[in-house]
Amino acid sequence: MPRKPKRSEDIRNLIKKNSLNFIIGLIVVISAIGSGIGLITYQLISRNNKPVIQTKKNTTPPLKIYTVNEGDSLWTIAETNYGSGYNAIDIIKANKLQDPNNLIKGQKLLIPIVTPLFPTRGEINGDENNQTNQVTSNQEVYLVQPGDYYWKIAEMMYGDGNLMNKIMEANNITDPNYINPGMILKIPR
Repeated sequence: MPRKPKRSEDIRNLIKKNSLNFIIGLIVVISAIGSGIGLITYQLISRNNKPVIQTKKNTTPPLKIYTVNEGDSLWTIAETNYGSGYNAIDIIKANKLQDPNNLIKGQKLLIPIVTPLFPTRGEINGDENNQTNQVTSNQEVYLVQPGDYYWKIAEMMYGDGNLMNKIMEANNITDPNYINPGMILKIPR
């Protein structure tokens, strides 16, 4: 049993001898308090910082449906809706059309929301005195997409892959392997 100090000198000696123990004890107590405060703070922060799930407002414009009329082609439908016949490919893709040349009067087509491509509507012959808002070329054009080949394009445009040579000749192409996405091909009619 520790003895009781009798004098103030004894108290000082006792503190000197046990000061290291006192300091270590004080550090342990401060650390325990700090850890407790840190844990409480962490729990409060994590409780208040739960991810907020925001629902995205539907900013997409409503889809447009087009009803096929007598004499319509995908080219003319694309021109009517986009100002560019080149967008016919977007209509084909959106509707997963197997035979794009076989449109039926009354058929409903989804008109996708896409960026219009090169304008094909309006005067293209350069005669300012004879403007008609009609394209005066008797050829259509086709924008080559990834995965296209001449047979496939001829099937889409003519319904007969054997007519691929007609497309190749109109574009001065001799190698059937020469085709790249983004190429613009003349499609003679």
